[in-house]
Amino acid sequence: MTIDHPAAPGSRTPPGTPGSAGMSGGAGLAVFGGIMLLCLGTAQLVEGITALARDQAYMVTGDGMLFELDATAWGWGHLICGLISIAAGVGVLRGLIWARIIAVLFTAAAALVSFLLLANSPFWFSIMICGQLLVIYGLCAHGGELRRHRHA
Repeated sequence: MTIDHPAAPGSRTPPGTPGSAGMSGGAGLAVFGGIMLLCLGTAQLVEGITALARDQAYMVTGDGMLFELDATAWGWGHLICGLISIAAGVGVLRGLIWARIIAVLFTAAAALVSFLLLANSPFWFSIMICGQLLVIYGLCAHGGELRRHRHA
């Protein structure tokens, strides 16, 4: 249920939440994008630490791969991407413009990777691409509302 007027006494939607008079429902996509960046950044951070701590945890071989990487390079790559994703996620939730730019770039790169993997699992990666496009739309079209709401 959405309300078109400021929170009236007895309404259950607090002012400033998505769907209330302070923010549009589309701003929820920007919040979702920030939360997803935090979750995925944390997963990448753990994956990077695991690859650095135990080289055998991830068997990275040259068979059928475009690039041949060792476990240390794989770990550092995930560690750095995880830290950037976490910083961008926090920044998006705080309404910072640099974080929205990084979030859109990371999400666009993820959509490209999903497109390249589409032949492996068409149904799953189609869902992923749709979700990534929704996050990009939310960050581009409604991300500014998070900044305006923060300063209000």
